[in-house]
Amino acid sequence: MKITIDSIEKMIVHHVGNKSNGEGVGFSEKNVNLEGIEQDIKKLLRKSFEMDDLFRFYFESTIDLNPIYSFCKTIFNDNDSFIAQSKHIAKILYEKRDMDFLKSLETKLPQSIKETCSVAFSSGRYMEMNTKGVDKGYGMRWLVNYLGYDMDETIGIGDNYNDVEMIKTAKLGCAVACANDDIKELAQYVTEKDYDEGAVSEVVEKFILGENHE
Repeated sequence: MKITIDSIEKMIVHHVGNKSNGEGVGFSEKNVNLEGIEQDIKKLLRKSFEMDDLFRFYFESTIDLNPIYSFCKTIFNDNDSFIAQSKHIAKILYEKRDMDFLKSLETKLPQSIKETCSVAFSSGRYMEMNTKGVDKGYGMRWLVNYLGYDMDETIGIGDNYNDVEMIKTAKLGCAVACANDDIKELAQYVTEKDYDEGAVSEVVEKFILGENHE
């Protein structure tokens, strides 16, 4: 199933700020005017994902058989409540920076979702669902094979729960200083710096360039 702008019936955009930085939530009261928006979306995608390679991700069977799609579709069964439902989602993203709460949601997922999807968490407020077995560890193995390298040459650096499989898969798994303690326990090295203070450069200088480099 190819999704195009013409196939989108409704779209609404809310601004969800970072609560820990004192940012708020900006709610829209009306749907986006879809006329002429296709070029704007294409410009946004080009700006955000500038790369030489183009990858196309798709679900080979009927989209309705995709468990994630079917689960999300139930949220918008009532077309008259589209705006109200979208506001609820934005509020949850803003307010529920609570990992225990997110993990409790995982236990309530339908069995069909649990059997076909991998669940991960990030940023203290996102529960991510991918096809079973698809995670950053899988992505690392695929990329290493695609580029012709060896897994013994890999370093994985992460700070959140969706990085766990990558940290475990890499030859050298590193956790950033701001990572939760249970993630740090899985890593072979924990950086002294935070992710916005140069954690990646710390790992590169220590394990690739060598501590005595100039």
